[in-house]
Amino acid sequence: MVEMKYLLDVFLGRITSGESKKLSELGNYKLWFGQYRGRNLDAVWKDDPSYLTWFLNLETTACTMTQDRIRTYLKIMQKIQPEKFSTELRETIQTRKVELTQAQRKQRLKKIKQLTLERA
Repeated sequence: MVEMKYLLDVFLGRITSGESKKLSELGNYKLWFGQYRGRNLDAVWKDDPSYLTWFLNLETTACTMTQDRIRTYLKIMQKIQPEKFSTELRETIQTRKVELTQAQRKQRLKKIKQLTLERA
């Protein structure tokens, strides 16, 4: 089912009906951290899109699920509002996943080594 909020974007072929549903779900996702704690992604995107970029660039593995949600939200929003996306933001949402995955692996390997040494 197409979300009414994005009906025109679906009609114009900017996004699919599935993307409209996903965008609506992600847009209602409430942030649990920082200065925008308790606000949803739609509100933060409207008021301070650079905050979402900043969060995606954090070198942490504690927030990867939230980063993935933000990245997916931004990828769909880019189809609707391409004029709001700087080159830096486009690169961040496209390439950051690989870098975070590598960082996650390094951190997990380090933790596994520590646990192994503690048990020995």
